[in-house]
Formats: sequence, structure tokens, C-alpha cells
Amino acid sequence: MAAAKVLALVSVIVLSACLANAAPIEATLSQQIAGNKWADPTYYEFAAINEAGGYQVGDKLFTNFSLTVTSGNTGNPPTPSAIGVKAVKVDWDNTGQWEYGLLFTGPWSVVAPALVDIVIQFKVTVTDQTSWIVDNTLAMEGAAAGDGLAGVHEKVEDSAGNLLTDPLKYVWAQSGATHLRDHREFGGMYQELWISKDVQVNGGLTGNASLSLVYQTFSQVPEPATMGLLGLGGLLVALRRRRRAL
Repeated sequence: MAAAKVLALVSVIVLSACLANAAPIEATLSQQIAGNKWADPTYYEFAAINEAGGYQVGDKLFTNFSLTVTSGNTGNPPTPSAIGVKAVKVDWDNTGQWEYGLLFTGPWSVVAPALVDIVIQFKVTVTDQTSWIVDNTLAMEGAAAGDGLAGVHEKVEDSAGNLLTDPLKYVWAQSGATHLRDHREFGGMYQELWISKDVQVNGGLTGNASLSLVYQTFSQVPEPATMGLLGLGGLLVALRRRRRAL
């Protein structure tokens, strides 16, 4: 991951030099895609986001997008331009607790014996210095039949490269069983994180699999000085230490 970070940072420096007046894309969360999901009406490509200097979603700036095709692919892995990204805000449990983040879509569909395996990486930074990220949610929409499998593994690291969730978050769909949402508390408060998603769609020997959408959302709490004023009850509410699963 350290090497990937260095490459991504070099890319940002080059883009900044070429596009000195570039401003991040500002999300417009005006499209209601479900009762508890709102999205930017526009999908963007990785290159467009990187060239603009990032994608601003609420108080979070998403930058340094990259895609790596892993070994073993026998299907048709998507190129970066084939993957769409849009901003979202989601109230996962209809409790009034909104999380802000991204929605990814791509041509993730295979039949046996094809396999598509890619890694998507990006950085998220809190631009409002009074907020801190304390947890995140990974979710997907997909299906599989026979011995097919669609799934996403996710690794979250802090700016020093420390892994924040062990075991890694994992969502998946296979014939007869699914786990479509995984939420983790970090046990700390962060203003910069590196995210790595291993997206795999495997047709198996006789099956098929598809993955249509991947959600990535984050919540936050006020800065530590403010938290002292909240009291214990307010602190527990702010941290929202609860697990969510389908």
C-alpha cells in the first residue's frame, strides 16, 4: 500500500502543476434514488475527478483515484473510464443518521469460467477541521447463481499506513446467501484515510455473478474539544457505536 500511496501522491503533484486553477468537483445531492438515499445526478470518471483536484462531498474530499487489474483475470476487467463514481448520502437504518460518501458502478458481470478481479484505491480527507471520521460502511448490490460469487474486500488505513479494521470488511453474494452491508467502527478519530477495495466477480465452474453497485459511506463526530461539552450521553450518541448488517 505504501508504494501505491507514493505513486498516487506523485500523480496529484503533476496534476496540480498542470492545473493550478483547478477546483474540486462539488457534489450536488439532489437525486433521490431511494427513500433513504440521495445522490449526485452525475457520474464521473476517475480521470475527471483526479484532474479536477478531487470530489467534494459534504465535508469530505475524495482524491487520488486509481485502478489496478490483478493477476488471474479471465473475464473482461473494466478500465478506469468504464467505472462511474457519484456522491451519495445514505441513512442506512432510517434513523436520521446520515453518512456521506461515494457510489461506484461498472461492467461487473461474468459467466463461468470467467473471473474479474480489480482493486480500486482512493484517499478521503476531512476538509472541515471540526469533524473527524470514526467509522465507515461498505455495501453492494449484486447476485450470483450456481457456484458464482460476487464480493468486495475493503482495507482502510490511516495516513501512517496502519490498518484500521481487522478482519477486513467484506460484502458478498452467492447462490442462496448474501452479506450486502458491513459497518466498522475504527476505535479512533481520523481526518485522512486511504481506502483500497478488491472487487471480485467470479463465475466459478458452472455459475454466474454480477455486481451492479458498490457504496462507500462515512460518518463523523465533532472535534475532541467539542466532544467534552457533549457529556457522556452525547458522546455515546455521537460515536454511534453500533453495528449494522443486512
